[in-house]
Amino acid sequence: MTRLQSLIRKIRHAGPSWTARAILKRGQKRVMGHPALRGYIDRASRVDDEQFLKAIDFGSHAHGDLVARFIDHPEGRHFLDDAQATAAIVQEQFPDCVSKTIEVADAVCRHEFHFLGRAVAFGEEIDWCWIPDTSERWPERHVDDYAAAFYNNADRPGDVKYPWELNRHQFFVTLAKAHVYTGDSKYATALHDQALHWLERNPFRIGINWCSALEISIRLISWTNAITIARSVPKPDAATINLLLHGAYQHARYLEQSLTTHWLVANNHLVGETAGLFAFATTFPEFRESSRWRRKSIAILVSALDQQLFSDGVNHEQATGYHRFVLDFVLLVDRLAELNHVALPERLSAQRAAMLRYESATAPSDGIAPQIGDCDDGRGMLLSEASTVLDYRGWQPYSAVRFDEAPGSSRSEEAVWLLGPKGWHTFEGKEPTATLPKSIAFREGGHYVLRAGRDVEDAYVFVRCGPFGLGGEGSSVHSHADLLSPVIHWRGRPLAIDSGTYGYLCDSSERDAFRGGAVHNTFLPEGTDQGSIQSLWNWNTVPDAQVLEWSVSDDHAKFRGRINSRTGLQHERVLILHQAPLKLVIEDTLSYEGTGPAVWRLHLAPGLDAVEAEPGTLTISNGVDFVVTVRYEGYTGVAIRDTHCSHRYGEVQRNRCIELTSDQNPARGRVTIGDAEPTQSDTEKD
Repeated sequence: MTRLQSLIRKIRHAGPSWTARAILKRGQKRVMGHPALRGYIDRASRVDDEQFLKAIDFGSHAHGDLVARFIDHPEGRHFLDDAQATAAIVQEQFPDCVSKTIEVADAVCRHEFHFLGRAVAFGEEIDWCWIPDTSERWPERHVDDYAAAFYNNADRPGDVKYPWELNRHQFFVTLAKAHVYTGDSKYATALHDQALHWLERNPFRIGINWCSALEISIRLISWTNAITIARSVPKPDAATINLLLHGAYQHARYLEQSLTTHWLVANNHLVGETAGLFAFATTFPEFRESSRWRRKSIAILVSALDQQLFSDGVNHEQATGYHRFVLDFVLLVDRLAELNHVALPERLSAQRAAMLRYESATAPSDGIAPQIGDCDDGRGMLLSEASTVLDYRGWQPYSAVRFDEAPGSSRSEEAVWLLGPKGWHTFEGKEPTATLPKSIAFREGGHYVLRAGRDVEDAYVFVRCGPFGLGGEGSSVHSHADLLSPVIHWRGRPLAIDSGTYGYLCDSSERDAFRGGAVHNTFLPEGTDQGSIQSLWNWNTVPDAQVLEWSVSDDHAKFRGRINSRTGLQHERVLILHQAPLKLVIEDTLSYEGTGPAVWRLHLAPGLDAVEAEPGTLTISNGVDFVVTVRYEGYTGVAIRDTHCSHRYGEVQRNRCIELTSDQNPARGRVTIGDAEPTQSDTEKD
């Protein structure tokens, strides 16, 4: 596909109104980025002490009395204002989470960090531009000297995700929480010293940490949350709060100018950017620009979510990690708006409700969502060091309180912090629901969940069949070739998995290896895929998908879908999950161009292995207490091989894959997955 064709598709996706706005914004950015204007923009945007004070409406307070204005008599409300009372609840009900917070905070005080599969100990001074596994660092050049998408270029010095994750400063909240838990001032001292060091080493618009509006926004959210906790302690340190507040205001002021409204395909970046601007403006209405920032951020956020979400709550990016990432931002806005009596558009309220209900309805019994599409472990706001992005239980208590719904059994530290003491007590006062989860279809977004079980969720199957990704052909940045690829849990345990992501800016062959159909539970001709990868991010010739049947009864749930791809294949798959006896039937019909064999794949969860028990029958087991039988028909060959998966960014695990081969075209096969039948000795014991 040509660049022009890709552009036309993106314009169709964005619509005329958004396209016109994006073109205007691009023109403005081009003018402002001209070398002749660089000095003017730097001077006009930089905030010195005098400008900072002028930006504050001190009202009846003495001019320059920051303590009274922001500590003693703050105007804005925040869900972390009652940090002392909230911390007491967490200490009582989630002691392991408290231990984790203190463990991480102690490491941060020592300048030791672990994220994205890497551990780093900086020693005396943190290098905010570090590159893992090398002595190099990202150059401290002016942001205008960094080319667009510089981190994609072949000559990039490393993966910019690592310094950006460090510079999100979500550990500032960790330090503030540890101070509240323990009363130890070393955490407050570390917070002050690291913020000061960052401001000294990252001058305004110098270096990679000023290049991404999303990263600026997440850092702004972290600073805003840390300020709120820091000012809630019995003797708040005015110097630390003044330092953080000045830096946060500079971030907010620059963020307004840097919003990615010039992108034709509005994605999670713009959602995160506007959420950060809203959070700061709502928490600190004392700044003269705050009311304008609130209005502007909400208007853009709603438009961005229109491109980002289907009405049933499924994210257009077709990535469950990014669903949670976006929801973090949406709930941040929702909670702060509620506390500060800011009216939100009904459309935004509906979008928030749909996203929460999607999470509640699609998570398996362990609460960990299947990893569909890309995932970089990113969080919009980090309120619990013990949580992960794919743990969909985290916000369910919030959903129960906000929508007056009967809660499930999910409880989480992060929900305590978001709800605050009053909201958490409301949640605890609700009668838990006894309703068992049901099979459910999200038809617009193309996500289907089949469930079976009488007392507990005995079997869970997630399958995707619908739009390929955000922006469609020529875009679909975070999508994988995983249509009709089921993720399966059996007897409450993972059985067949999605292979994950591994990395974004690693070697392109490694990136591509985790995106293609061969690392998913697909049926493909050798050498052919569902679509063709265009770059580190985009897709060409994406397939069309159609659901032909969806039915649920007391006895079974049935899904039948088909994909057609211009790569030359047509694949129809039927999934039938039976209640009694518990079994999953997978029936496939595959036709394709060419004469080579086709391979049916099932990627097993780490720790599971498979052996051929007899012709046509395999046994999957963990070697201890988990045994599943797989019977197959219509396939001429079977192999069980080593492969690898990645369920944390930058980390790889060994796992096993079942491969069934067909030499027919069209190829037809049937696989039945069920509990292992008792052996003769077991029968005699009974």
